[in-house]
Amino acid sequence: MSFAWNNPGVLVQVGLSDSSEYSLSPRELDGIAKSACAKRFREFRAGRFAARQAIERLGYDAEGGIGVGANRAPIWPSGICGSISHAGTIAVAAVAKKDQLQSLGIDIELVTRSVRSGFEIRVAHDREIHLIRVGQISLIELFAAKEAIYKAFSPLWKKPFGFHSVELSIRESEGVRFVSGAFSEPKMRLFFKDDFFVTLEQSGDYVLASVCLWS
Repeated sequence: MSFAWNNPGVLVQVGLSDSSEYSLSPRELDGIAKSACAKRFREFRAGRFAARQAIERLGYDAEGGIGVGANRAPIWPSGICGSISHAGTIAVAAVAKKDQLQSLGIDIELVTRSVRSGFEIRVAHDREIHLIRVGQISLIELFAAKEAIYKAFSPLWKKPFGFHSVELSIRESEGVRFVSGAFSEPKMRLFFKDDFFVTLEQSGDYVLASVCLWS
């Protein structure tokens, strides 16, 4: 499985959660709960492996590993921003130098992911539900996009925000679909000002959402 990532300066690495070849540093072991189930442990290990590989490809030292900080977010080496996500047997990490990107966020989801009743209302505005109904975006794509948005903006906003704090729109040009986002929460709208774009890409049974906030 591969994604045609086309964001210059951003390195992406994939790991497999069912691989037994990966290991965790002591710092990373401290970041996962001792009570974590085997599935959660494998996902965490694959994500950290992918992140370390991406960091090294960027030319930085990742030997000490990537710890866990506030809100369970990864602690990246100085001068780097990044994001980690996992779904099914796949883990994906993306990293970039902070002199090129302020922040970035990614989220990977299984296209066939099952959702509970009421999930649509919990994550989507009425206008977004209309976009789902007319086939412009799937519920899983919308969910992945909002997860990626949260990962990209939360280090800058430094406060929690929910699915309804942002609203997505769909634009099409010459057969290409563009997903744009804007904050519907007034304080966030005032703080961030500009709209932003979300990239959605599907590969096999997976959809990858990404948000890059350029410096």
